[in-house]
Amino acid sequence: MKFPIFLASMAAGCMLAAADFRGSELFDRNRIVPEGMGVNIHFFDHESGMDALKSLDMRWLRMDITWDRVEREKGVYDFSQVDKLMNDAKARGLRVLAIIDYANKLYEPEQKVISEAGRRAYSAYAAALVRRYAGHDVIWEIWNEPNNSGFWPGNDPGEYMELVKAAVPAMREADPQAVILGPSAYRVAPEYMEACFKAGLFDYVDAVSFHPYRRHRPEEVLDDVAVLRELMRKYRGPGRELPPIVCSEWGFSATQHDGENGQALRVPRAALLSLMAGSIMTSGTTAATRPTANTTTGSSLRRRS
Repeated sequence: MKFPIFLASMAAGCMLAAADFRGSELFDRNRIVPEGMGVNIHFFDHESGMDALKSLDMRWLRMDITWDRVEREKGVYDFSQVDKLMNDAKARGLRVLAIIDYANKLYEPEQKVISEAGRRAYSAYAAALVRRYAGHDVIWEIWNEPNNSGFWPGNDPGEYMELVKAAVPAMREADPQAVILGPSAYRVAPEYMEACFKAGLFDYVDAVSFHPYRRHRPEEVLDDVAVLRELMRKYRGPGRELPPIVCSEWGFSATQHDGENGQALRVPRAALLSLMAGSIMTSGTTAATRPTANTTTGSSLRRRS
């Protein structure tokens, strides 16, 4: 099975970075893989896959906790698959970055949540997740790439922010210590990000997440982070600390980047660049069966006061 090979090729040399880290926090001499190393997965129940992550000393996994798989009857949640994921991860010392997505046809006809009833139902689902897994040290992400029409038709940041404003207070009530990310944007998307910042995103999330996909040099991400920080300063206000930046997904497909060797050359560069950029960023592969490398989160995130 190729899964462990992909993981090993992607893991070498990757590390976590954050602007306020110190060396003692960043490096653990007793471990090869730093605390922020993680993997995007696409399974709830795959113990051999979990064992592969553990064998490579991974610390994180990122997974869609898809709404319509849990709530198939209005107001009734079946958490059995999510329980399996959370318990398997916890048993192996893995933390979970859980994406609360996508739409549910019980409430919305399209792949987005824009009705009042839909927002109430999504908020109730998000709160139920946060409450149930409060002891699992999960980090929560509101949606995946809402500026991508495949995941949110129309790419309207106003619609997305209405969902954030409804869901996050319910999540905070369920667990005041919950750590929440957004907007999980595809690429840096300055106009979309600015609209979210202007609408008050910083009042709701603990960190700003984005996915800096690109076809060519990973080094170009430094320009993305500079643009993002400039926008954040504009709307955060003078003298106020900027939230962390989290690269919660980023990959280099083997089919587009000279195979697995091309991936292995690019992903360590991407992770090392996070040190230079002062962002939180880790690297890994996306699934047991596909040769793609993606990034997820860092271990230093905490609820901001």
